Amino acid sequence: RDFAPSGRMMMKHLSKAMLVSVLVLSFVLRSGAASAAGNTQAQKLKKVSLQPDGSVFVYGRKVWRNPDGCEANAYAVLAQEHTFYRENYALLLLAHAQEKGVVLRVDGCVSAAGRERPVMVGATIQ
Repeated sequence: RDFAPSGRMMMKHLSKAMLVSVLVLSFVLRSGAASAAGNTQAQKLKKVSLQPDGSVFVYGRKVWRNPDGCEANAYAVLAQEHTFYRENYALLLLAHAQEKGVVLRVDGCVSAAGRERPVMVGATIQ
């Protein structure tokens, strides 16, 4: 017989891991180790899309506020090379699964799908 953990059990374990990740990210971001150009508005996520290169496209229910003036802002990009990629990705999945709002911390622009998009460097669940 296969053991399939319940959704509630999975969320409990994911929530504990996310709490640790959020605390670590908060400390790093407040200590000045990451320099974000600005924050987006708070909104619920429409879609979190893992790309073949490992980057993640983050779609809000509306377009993201774009403090860096990137060419397009339908989605923000979390690059696989980011120091806290796994923590940010887990945070996005948690927020999406629990239908919570998020504020993205963005810094700079990156070319994705032929246009310059905001680069996600952190997030806060609302």
